[in-house]
This record gives sequence, C-alpha cells and structure tokens, in this order.
Amino acid sequence: MRAKSKGVSPANLNSNTEVFANVHAIVSLWIISTMSLLCLNFAHSAEEKPEFRAMWISSYGPNCDMASPKSIDKLIADAKAAHLNALVVQVRKTGDALYKSSYEPKPEDMNLGNFDPLAYIINKAHANGIEVHAWINTFKIWQGGNPPKNPNHVYNKHPEWINRTRDGVTAKGRTYGLDPGIRAVTEYTKNIYLDVVKKYDVDGIHFDYVRYWDPYFGYTSLALERFKKETGRTDIPDAFDPQWCQWRRDRVTDLVREVYEGVKKIKPWVRVTGSVVCSGDYYSDFTKTRPYTLLLQEWNRWLREGIIDAVIPMNYKSESNPTEAKQFRDWTAGMVSLKSGRHVYNGLMIRGATDLITQIKESRKAGTDGTCGFTFNASPNRTALASALRSQVYQTWVTTPPMPWKPPLPARTIAKPLSPKELFDKAIQLAATDKGLDEAITLLQQVVAEDPNMTEAHFRLGRCYLRKGMKTEAADEFRQTLELDASH
Repeated sequence: MRAKSKGVSPANLNSNTEVFANVHAIVSLWIISTMSLLCLNFAHSAEEKPEFRAMWISSYGPNCDMASPKSIDKLIADAKAAHLNALVVQVRKTGDALYKSSYEPKPEDMNLGNFDPLAYIINKAHANGIEVHAWINTFKIWQGGNPPKNPNHVYNKHPEWINRTRDGVTAKGRTYGLDPGIRAVTEYTKNIYLDVVKKYDVDGIHFDYVRYWDPYFGYTSLALERFKKETGRTDIPDAFDPQWCQWRRDRVTDLVREVYEGVKKIKPWVRVTGSVVCSGDYYSDFTKTRPYTLLLQEWNRWLREGIIDAVIPMNYKSESNPTEAKQFRDWTAGMVSLKSGRHVYNGLMIRGATDLITQIKESRKAGTDGTCGFTFNASPNRTALASALRSQVYQTWVTTPPMPWKPPLPARTIAKPLSPKELFDKAIQLAATDKGLDEAITLLQQVVAEDPNMTEAHFRLGRCYLRKGMKTEAADEFRQTLELDASH
C-alpha cells in the first residue's frame, strides 16, 4: 500500500532550500579549491622541470670575467642569484689557452701569470651547484692586423694550415682560421679538446667557429691535394661546386665526430655541445639554409648521427624587428623538429631583460631543452638582469636536463667555501715546497681578491712571485703591503 503524502509546508521548503544552497556552496568551494591546487601543482611542476639555464662567458680583454679570482667570484655570485645552472666559459679564443695547455700559449691580451682561470671557476662553480662547459673556438686562431708575438703560436708555427681563398686571401676581415680540410688540422684541434677533458673536471666542452668562413675558403694546397686524391679529380673546383662543398662539410663533421668519440673514451659523462649558425630564414629542407649552403656547417646531421649531445643555435633575432621576430620563432620551432633524440638549447642575444625573458618563454613553449644567453659579462647592469630572471622565469633553481644516452654527471658536493683565513693557511703550507708553489699562488690570489686588506697575504704572495722570478708582480704586492702597513 502506498503511503499517503504529507505535502511540503513553506517552512519545510525554506529549510530544504537552505540545505541545498549550503551543499551547493560546499561542493562549489571544493571544486574551486581542487582546481586551484591542480593549477598550482601544474605551475609548480612546470617551473621545476629541468632545463639548461646557461650563459656564455666571453674572455676577451684584460678586464674580462675570467681575468682574476675576484671577477670570477662576482660572476658566480650573479649566476647563482639568477638561478643559472650552467656557464659556457671561453677558454680558447684565438689559438691560446686560459688553462694549463699542452699545446698552446696563454692569451696575449691578458696578464694571467700563474693564475689558472679554468681550474678556479670549476671549483667555484661546482661549489655553488653550477656546471662549467669549456667553450673552445675551433678553427678561429687569430684576429687582428699584427701576427701573434709568440713563435710557438699555431699561426706562426704552421702558416701552411691557415685557411685561404682561391686567390690566396687568408683573412676574413681581420680573422684568421685553420683549414678543416687538412688532416693535420683535425688531429691538432681534436687534441686541444681532449687535453681539456683529460686535465679538468669540466661538465662539458663546447664547439664554436666549427665551420668555414664562407664557400670561398678552403683552398690551401694541402686541402686541395687531399680532395683530388680522395675524389680522383684533377681540377681546382669552383667555390659552389656541389662535390667540393659536400667534401668540406664532411671534413667539419669529421672533427665533431672524432672529438665526440674521443671524449666518450676518456670521460663518457662529459657533455659535447656546440654553437651553430641559424641566420636568415628557416627552411624545413635544411639544404636551403644559410649554415648549410654558405658556412658548410651540417649541424642537423650531427644531431641525426648522434655525434653531439646538444646544439645551441645562435638565434640572435630582435623582438622589435617583425621580420627577425618571425625568423626567431621559425628557427625555434625548426631546431626542435631537428632534435633526433638529442637536446637543443636556444641561443639568445641579451639586449635587455624584457626581450630575453620573452624569448625564454617562447623557447619553453616551443619545446627546447633550455636556453643560453650571449653574453652574461657583456650585459649592462648584470645584477639587475639576474634579479629579473629570478623573479620572472627562473623562480626556483633546477638541474640541467638529463641525457639518457650518457652516464650522469658525477655528484657534486656543494661545499661551504673556505674563508680567506683558511685559504691563507692552506697556501702557506703549500708554499713550503717548490712543488706546491703554483697552487699557493693561486690560493693567495684568491685571498687578496676576497680580502684586499689582508696585509700578510699580499706580502706572502709577493714572496711567492719572487721565487718564480716574477719581479714586477712581486713589487706590486710589496707596494700594496706597505700601503696597508708602512711598518711591515
């Protein structure tokens, strides 16, 4: 039997309506809260995603960032403030070495003495969780009107290696390079890279100027002789002859491959990267692009063959120029399409914080594995730039992206740096023997950079310089000692 309905009174109706409204409000709040948490979690996970956050550090001039412990310390502090996780530091500019090289002299435009910039920045950067990639200018070996003064410079030792046009012109503007078509050049240059990998705890090595200046170069007698022997031809080919162009592209690729294989045998975890050209318009047919046709640089092939871990196309386009802004986005999408399972990091020109941050966001949106700015030391008001990066795009520190095809980098201990007093005490112990003198000098240089008022450090550094026969440097330290304490 059906129960008789009692009906609904106005009071009951109001009560039920209130309950429904309360339930609806609670459910709505739950949905909003859940969606907010999901959005926050998504934003957080996107922010935390590993990416290459790097800057190139140029080493030109006596006052560059790599010139002294003090300038390197400031560089590391600014990099850390920006939440960068890698620095691509220039250690070979023009056939020279900002490290202890087995092959090449120190730069003529810097007074490094016994200071080893690469060793110093590796220690400082690793202590702050920052990777160091050694940037090596590959075929570029001199720049300027006068030749190098050092007779052991490769420019002076091997003039037959210097690249030239069919008419015998050896410079592109004021820049000189080695001819990639000469087998001895490949061996020599490969050894430059492997020397760094063997001696230093670098996280990566980095190619630059790994190309021809243009198709009119490559006409050294040694390269032509090799080309004729390998192809059976007897003529001197035209600059744009297809076989001649591909032969020269292959010689550049030979070096990249041999360096990659050499690094893999020595320290397989070291990353091999390269600055590559992406000027002009992007074409899905890479053989129509400028790097392929005019610079004989087939970097899409390096990715495809797996003989490089990452490329950094120098996508130096301006946001204020509509044509360049379009080219920037076209090349950014294009480089992602060419990855072939490797990494691509977008190379950005630093024209100011606004454009840089816009292009970092565009790079992320397109799917690059990170970015590298040119250059951190050349940026006006670097401290302000670091602050802008940290507040707008690099809110938290992240690691560089893993490379599944390589062993992981060694674990780095982010250690508390030694105080100037602790460094001083260590230097005094090292200076007790001639074997420890060079390291003692490096540590004392760091001490006076961090604490320029430590009188005894200047005095001891001067004594160490005297033992090395460096009278000018010693006199300068003794002068500073007396300025701090006339009775010393």
